[in-house]
Amino acid sequence: MSPAALACPHCGQPLQTAQPAAPAPQKGGTSGRNFAYYSIICAVVSILIFPLPLAILGVVFGILAIRRGEVRLGALGVVLSVVFGVVGVIAGILAVL
Repeated sequence: MSPAALACPHCGQPLQTAQPAAPAPQKGGTSGRNFAYYSIICAVVSILIFPLPLAILGVVFGILAIRRGEVRLGALGVVLSVVFGVVGVIAGILAVL
């Protein structure tokens, strides 16, 4: 390259060479997806046993999945955890009565 190519054609200042950018992290990585799956599993199991602790755990896993980029599955896990947790608690109360 000629020395003129390394200078600004308008002002003559030397041009800085740019470093290649690091690849952007992929949205919805495996860890976010895994947290979403854990959330859905906790939600489904919370109907059968330990509805309140598993529903709370499902909500926490769902929120972690959303924060790591897996928005749809994470939101599904949160909604299912809340709904199935409430259904599990009501079923437990009705079983005792």
